[in-house]
Amino acid sequence: MSEFSDIPREIGAADLPAGETVLWRGKPDWRHLALEAFGAPWVLFYFVGIGVWHLATTLHDGGTRAQALADFSVVLMPMALALSLVCLLAWLSARATVFTVTDRRLVMCYGVALPALINLPLDTIEAMRVRRGFAGRGDLAFTLPRKGRLAFHQLWPYARPWHLFPASPMMRAVPRIEEVKVIVAGALRVAAEREALRLGRTIDAPAVQPAPVAQPGGYGPHGAAQPAGAAA
Repeated sequence: MSEFSDIPREIGAADLPAGETVLWRGKPDWRHLALEAFGAPWVLFYFVGIGVWHLATTLHDGGTRAQALADFSVVLMPMALALSLVCLLAWLSARATVFTVTDRRLVMCYGVALPALINLPLDTIEAMRVRRGFAGRGDLAFTLPRKGRLAFHQLWPYARPWHLFPASPMMRAVPRIEEVKVIVAGALRVAAEREALRLGRTIDAPAVQPAPVAQPGGYGPHGAAQPAGAAA
């Protein structure tokens, strides 16, 4: 039996401790995943660039427009094949991924060939950042304590881009991002208040601060959970 066979593809109510409640469960949108994580636009630009270069060199060397278009069309088939492969990978990744938010933890189950499960207790999350995309989709990136942080390759494609050391887990391509953001922010606040009460502390500021509206394509801070415990 494979060592990965015991990793569940989804966390249900029966897998949670008694009294823990699932607040939200969902999957990433594969189209957004293909564009943002798997680089479909870069693949398109690459092949279009090669096609334009072929077209320009043919015209420069005295070829006719028909010959130039014929040279440009040579890249169409490999471009279609490459984009189809990227979309297939994004679809498989989205199909194998389930995000679950409870009142005590955030669980990310993902991985096509090698299943992985990331369990993030809410009281270990120091901050949440929101990136709003198109069509109501977006990303939620989480900052963890330095101790016990995961490596970028362990999280990909659900790692915040360009944050390698340390890496930040990210719920990527989430549909209805505004609704999910409110649910997660509320859960973080309650978890922070519960942890403060356990430690006998008070919270002077809200656990999740109101955030300025972030422009599409950029990350905006959405507050920090206080206090933060050790990562599990």
